[in-house]
Amino acid sequence: MPYPNYLVKGGPFCEGKIIPGYSLGYFKIREFENNRYILKKFRKLVDEMTEKGYSDLIIDLRENTGGSGNDLNLFFSFFSDKDSLHYLKNAKARVSKITKDYGFDESQYGQVLSLPSEKVFHSFALDSSLFVPNLKVYVLISRTTGSIAASFANICQYNGIGTLVGEQLAPNALKYGEVASGEFLDNPFAFSTIQYDEYTKAKDGIVRPDIPIPYIAREYMKGGDPVLEKLLEYLKDEKLVFFQ
Repeated sequence: MPYPNYLVKGGPFCEGKIIPGYSLGYFKIREFENNRYILKKFRKLVDEMTEKGYSDLIIDLRENTGGSGNDLNLFFSFFSDKDSLHYLKNAKARVSKITKDYGFDESQYGQVLSLPSEKVFHSFALDSSLFVPNLKVYVLISRTTGSIAASFANICQYNGIGTLVGEQLAPNALKYGEVASGEFLDNPFAFSTIQYDEYTKAKDGIVRPDIPIPYIAREYMKGGDPVLEKLLEYLKDEKLVFFQ
């Protein structure tokens, strides 16, 4: 079975549901692939929330290792009324024949240099027609949230449009870039050709949650989802504090 079909049928890219006991919506994104499909499901959940008068939305990115950044701006358009969001401060590449399209010359081969500013996505535009007023977003993250999923969380925090909850991201979570794929001895492989430098509120290179809820193995041994359960209780009583 093709991998995309497996994700949709066997373990879907995403899962959305209403949690009526807490008057909120929950949307888990397992991988950012087939983003148009995910957006369709996301919009359906937001519409259901709007009909019920719910404003709190949990987006669960735990264990999401990334995927494609296609149409990512449309997700943010639902809960941000800004014209655009800040994304990249800079981007670097090791200059070679492959990077000649960026305007470098042969004398610079082998050096790691910043791309011309006009080649960098410093910000990206939002679609105002998708905006839903009063939507409050909480993004669940873990140490295994990586690549474009880590960027999703970082963009929310830096631009002040979402609250991060859970564990801090791994130290290298934002250390990735443009990926090219190829083949070697009939085996597919991928390698990064550009390193991104995002706008971030990270300290010491680590993105930390606004509401820290640690993963404690012994709590998971009892079954259920203790981190999500604690977030639900926090939203019910914002006086609660969870210590790392």
